Amino acid sequence: MNSNFFKNALLLLCAGMIFCSFSDCGPEPLHFETPQPEGLHNRKAFKRKFLGTYRQLEEEDECEDDVWHYKLTVQPTRLIKLHQLFYKQSKYDIVTELEPDSLPPELDIENDSLQLAWLEKDMGDNVDAEQLNLELSLRQDTVYMTGFFYDTLFTLGADSVLLRYYKKDYYLNFRQEDGSWTTRLMRLSKDRQTLWLSTLSQPEEEAQLQALKELLPMQEVKEGEKVDHYLLRPDKKQLRTLIAQPGVLHTKQYQREK
Repeated sequence: MNSNFFKNALLLLCAGMIFCSFSDCGPEPLHFETPQPEGLHNRKAFKRKFLGTYRQLEEEDECEDDVWHYKLTVQPTRLIKLHQLFYKQSKYDIVTELEPDSLPPELDIENDSLQLAWLEKDMGDNVDAEQLNLELSLRQDTVYMTGFFYDTLFTLGADSVLLRYYKKDYYLNFRQEDGSWTTRLMRLSKDRQTLWLSTLSQPEEEAQLQALKELLPMQEVKEGEKVDHYLLRPDKKQLRTLIAQPGVLHTKQYQREK
């Protein structure tokens, strides 16, 4: 395969696939003055019954010609998400003329196998995107790409994260730059085969948001003239009420594999 074509194909496909992978970021998370639920002890590890690897259901996240599959691994002190990609595109759709300066200096090509250390950067919300591994091949007039990378979603021991357990649910708390906290809720079915991971989020529908404002005290935090996010400080009862409201939980469902 021509080296220049190979590099240009890589750059174009990577730009598209990374956008697609992170385009489903969900609604704006709610912010809390304190870690949730308030007044509980912090946990040092996940319970044994939660540990394992889970496959995300409804996982055919398609963006034109690429398909993503996701797996979630719960370790005693970490939560890791695997992103797997399967992609194809006609070589005639790929731009083959790019400026040399646009190529990442760390790019290493050897036998159509690539290591992209340049992708190691913060993806936001305390998510650390680790090294991306890709393999490209050209068969007839079609470029095929497969690859994977990991997100370390949660690591106990860091100053910016806290884990709490309440009424059989885990609350994963992430400290933000302004000192507020965002929260994810993790639930496990009674048979331990299904896991739900949810972000406590601002309802996207205006009617649901207005109903929430009438139900609980919510402080508007603005960036200029626009509301950036909402800040809350619920007690345990109010937190359970909040979770039950339509549009608050942005949820992904996973099925146990092992």
